[in-house]
Amino acid sequence: MKVLIVEDDTVSRNNMHDIVTSQKHQTKTAEDGAQGLELFKEFQPDLIFTDIQMPKMDGLEMLAAIRERDKDVIVIVNTAFGTEDYALKALKLNANNYLSKPVHFSEVVHYLKKYEIIIKDKTQMQELDIVFVRRLYTLQLPNTIGQVPRVVDHLLVTAGKALNPDARLGVRLGLVELITNAIEHGNLGITYEEKGEALDNMTLGELYLERLSEPKIADRRVTIDFEHNTLGCQWVITDEGDGFDWRTLPDPTSEEAILASHGRGIFISRFQFDEMEFIGVGNAVRIFKKQ
Repeated sequence: MKVLIVEDDTVSRNNMHDIVTSQKHQTKTAEDGAQGLELFKEFQPDLIFTDIQMPKMDGLEMLAAIRERDKDVIVIVNTAFGTEDYALKALKLNANNYLSKPVHFSEVVHYLKKYEIIIKDKTQMQELDIVFVRRLYTLQLPNTIGQVPRVVDHLLVTAGKALNPDARLGVRLGLVELITNAIEHGNLGITYEEKGEALDNMTLGELYLERLSEPKIADRRVTIDFEHNTLGCQWVITDEGDGFDWRTLPDPTSEEAILASHGRGIFISRFQFDEMEFIGVGNAVRIFKKQ
């Protein structure tokens, strides 16, 4: 995977470079947005980590320029304390995720592994030159996190031309987040506190195995109901967990939500769909994308 790091602070830039190269990825660095944009054109990265406040061209200006050229490169912005509103602006410019400074080794490694799987499994859409007026189907999948990107590829192939090509990356990442959330927090019953501790200690895989050793949990499935009609595409993702009180979710624009080190999948996914709502006890979520 090719990774571009754009950061004006030398210490932070070198730290990010060391983390990324330690995971055996091709890496280039830039010290401002203008240089970052030039390197983007030359290097054609799969993933970009960028600061926001930089000289010559800031991260938001660079992001806007990149999105005019490429809708598929994954962009993660780094947000310092006191600049949380920039994270919201970045998401509205189609950034895909964000990190809070100071950036920690375990968190960067987590996102590198997460997006490497998504990039590696990305499928070229093979579509027939026909128009479907309406399609309905239901599928179920086991609690295998590694299969989620491939399942999402299937969902996108099935959606076909009902999705605008420019929206595919956002929908893809949003579906990965929500299905992963249904497995982790729904079927496996992993709390946000437990996941945070596992991420810090880099033991998330061990936590998965621990929960899957319990037969009752291991047998749970995630069900995805898909409908495509002339208005757009709808997915209902349902897990077999106990659910949660979705009305207690924090304000997604609050400082607490933006700066949280994890648990932001629901927050980020809201930017990828035209409608998103939890159903019943909170173990099902309905999302809709206009055609």
